Amino acid sequence: MLRFRSPAHGKLAFMALLILAVAAIALAKRAARPVDSDGNPDAQSWGQMPLAFELNRGQTDSTVDYLSRGPGYTAFLNSSGATLSFHKHNAKLGNALHMTLLGAEPNIHSSEEQQLPGKVNYFIGNDPAQWKTDIPEYARVQYRSVYPGVDLVYYGNSGQLEYDFVVQPGTDVSKIVLRMNGCDSIRTTGGGDLALQFPDGEIAWKHPVAYQLRDGNRQPVSSEYQLAGNMVRFQVGEYDHRQPLIIDPSLSFGTYIGKSDGSNGTAIAFDSSHNAYVAGYANSSQYPTTPGAFQTTYTGTQEAFVTKLSSDGSTLLYSTYVGGTTNQAADAVAVDSSGNAYVSGTTNSADFPVTPGALHLTNGGTAGFILKLNSTGSALIYSAEIGDATVRSIAIDSAGNTYATGGVFGSPFDTTPGAYKTTIGTTNCPNVSGESYVLELNPSGSALVYSTYISDCEQSYGIAVRNGEAYITGQTEGYHPVTPGAPQSTYAGNSDSYITKLNTSGSALVYSTYLGGSLIEQGNSIAVDSSGNAIATGFTSSINFPVKNAFEPTITGNNYPNDAFVTKINSSGTAWVYSTYLGGSNYSFGNGVAVDTSGNAYVTGLTGAADFPAKDAFQGICGASNFNSCMGSVFVSKFNSSGSLVSSTFYSPPNQFAEATAVATDSLGYAYITGYASSGLPTTSKAYEKTTNGDMGTVFAAKINVTGTTGCTNLRGNRTVAICTPSTTSSSGNIVHVSAVVNDSNTVNAIQVYVDGVFEFEEDVGNQIDSYVQVASGTHTIAVKAWDNTGAFLSTRSVTVSGTSSSTCTVGEILPYVQICTPLADSTSTSPVHVNAQAVTQNTPVTSMRLYVDNTSYYTTYSSTLDTSVSLSKGLHKITVEAWDWKGQTWKQNVYTNVQ
Repeated sequence: MLRFRSPAHGKLAFMALLILAVAAIALAKRAARPVDSDGNPDAQSWGQMPLAFELNRGQTDSTVDYLSRGPGYTAFLNSSGATLSFHKHNAKLGNALHMTLLGAEPNIHSSEEQQLPGKVNYFIGNDPAQWKTDIPEYARVQYRSVYPGVDLVYYGNSGQLEYDFVVQPGTDVSKIVLRMNGCDSIRTTGGGDLALQFPDGEIAWKHPVAYQLRDGNRQPVSSEYQLAGNMVRFQVGEYDHRQPLIIDPSLSFGTYIGKSDGSNGTAIAFDSSHNAYVAGYANSSQYPTTPGAFQTTYTGTQEAFVTKLSSDGSTLLYSTYVGGTTNQAADAVAVDSSGNAYVSGTTNSADFPVTPGALHLTNGGTAGFILKLNSTGSALIYSAEIGDATVRSIAIDSAGNTYATGGVFGSPFDTTPGAYKTTIGTTNCPNVSGESYVLELNPSGSALVYSTYISDCEQSYGIAVRNGEAYITGQTEGYHPVTPGAPQSTYAGNSDSYITKLNTSGSALVYSTYLGGSLIEQGNSIAVDSSGNAIATGFTSSINFPVKNAFEPTITGNNYPNDAFVTKINSSGTAWVYSTYLGGSNYSFGNGVAVDTSGNAYVTGLTGAADFPAKDAFQGICGASNFNSCMGSVFVSKFNSSGSLVSSTFYSPPNQFAEATAVATDSLGYAYITGYASSGLPTTSKAYEKTTNGDMGTVFAAKINVTGTTGCTNLRGNRTVAICTPSTTSSSGNIVHVSAVVNDSNTVNAIQVYVDGVFEFEEDVGNQIDSYVQVASGTHTIAVKAWDNTGAFLSTRSVTVSGTSSSTCTVGEILPYVQICTPLADSTSTSPVHVNAQAVTQNTPVTSMRLYVDNTSYYTTYSSTLDTSVSLSKGLHKITVEAWDWKGQTWKQNVYTNVQ
């Protein structure tokens, strides 16, 4: 046990020890049990039977250290793991599970604890020399340091074998890896158990339980299994001394929706309660629907779907198909303030549901559709068909008008009088087919407010709307119109992207420009910020793609389409604010972009580059395990308003394919993404579906915190404590000279000295301390702890007391500190109050941060960035943010804000 101290001056806080308690063997089939006088199972006696561990003295294989016999199984233990043999009542041993500790230390030593009364004797055969007698039994067996800082303890509980991993402070829990061999398959259940499938049945490996001992009481720690093939790891939540498993950004939720049938999520949006709306296409009846939904029966060969997911990713609030008897797919979704979902896409079904009075233009074949689904998902408010066209993207305004873009291929399709372009031109070109368009549909879906063509040989893939003006991007073959002053006025390659802004009536272009180099570009998505600047993303294969203020100024991908791009154009359409490649040494696509109220851009898509840039990553490598190349991985990257990379993360399964198709972002800096993923995607404990049932893959939805470090300024790195005397491992007399200097731009409030964790004395004037302490002979730890008005730091040196020595000042260390960036101290705020804080420590990483409001715990995050909003009543409130690092240090900052 190690002692740890609270931030209060010298007071003993608790004795910390993390224990992963795993209740192991719960048989799904009836096992042998003691019986009562009538021959019935005696549950009470069975539950009270102690589980004993026999020392192996030749009664079994020499590789076994201990064996234990439980109801329905026998366990064989050694330093590399355990073998569990299962049998039915009155049957010989059958199925066997081999649990191996991967990467365990060699030459592990074991010990027995709590010897039980009685002995075990084996009188087998006629030769007494072969008999095994007087074998002791024990209640517990311990293997020490199976991994550095990790002990493994086996014991019994109600006739079941259990084991604990005892994780010492400062140890990385992710080192623990169990490989399971012998079962047909492994999955996690809805309750968090492992389900191991054998030919004779399924065995439940109970949900792990983690806790810490504080003042003799158990304090629970959240925990769950993580599966990668037949390997099992443990993921745990906050505790005081650990190497963190999740750093900023963090996964707020991640879930599959559906089974492995190739279904895909193509669009995502959210409402004011942060519920997520996912739209896409389902390839089988395995995609889930909910009772009372508009359409619960899979009737076509491919159906569009709309799913509303709870804010924590755990529950389908509704889920419905939308379609006819052939093919359809949804490509876009938007949500209004009442929770109604607007969905668009393309159908080939002649019986696609169209509501009475809605616009209905169709030739009986392909048609683009736009529909509005009520807030419960039970009925269509309207459903319209716009003609022989695709509807790639939509946006809505506050009045309920829907703006759409895509490509037209023929008749019927209507334009309106006075529109910018009312006649269709060339639609069949070598590289791009179709005629791009923009339309506005009225709130009832019954008529066009305006509808206009934009250009020949062109497809538009993204639309955004601000103040009734539409912004589009896509792919063109050279017919696209350009306005005076455009940053790129000429067509540059085989196909270019473009950014075009249309006025409120659809009668004229506000601005229009090409965006591309000498090869191939395609714009896939566009967003507009509060100042009218537009941000587009897509892909490029050109080495001369236009760049400005670029994060990556040169192309890096060596496999078509080479790199994603992110480009921001100013509000007048006359200059790039920034334009950058985004990728690594393999292909990358930018599929979706969203912008928050601060002008930060969130980009998602697909990359095959293992060296795709990662920063403050939830998943820093492409896939959950480290490998050199990517099958195809999701990425989410955040750029600030000037084009600097704030954070960037992968989100993908190991050695499996995943692609994100769309992104949305809220005021708290969360990125909502959807797409398609094969099995093994990181999911959260409350996920609606933690796994999919095959590698063909299905729909996923995720919410990722990508707040990065935006918002904080004046992060000081000059805060140090330098212990000048004694030096590390020096020798001294029984009177030890202690000299230290504190470097901090704030006033130093106090400096304290501890010996072996016991407070000795304090100085509260100035930034230096120079004094003496008397110690006994032996090795001691001298600690100097200093406070200013925002933080605290603990610096330690070991001193052997025998003789004398002196030393110059050692290199100083960074004082840990929290900076509350929002709200500012003594500010005036409106509710909800946005709280953003950063934490820094020499003993990286910061493992967790906690928000208190008026001294009451409100919110916890497991990273070095805290970003949330709190609803507060009017009046003065105290905002406190406290942080911990992996060595157990804790420090905090307070600000006061007046809520109006």
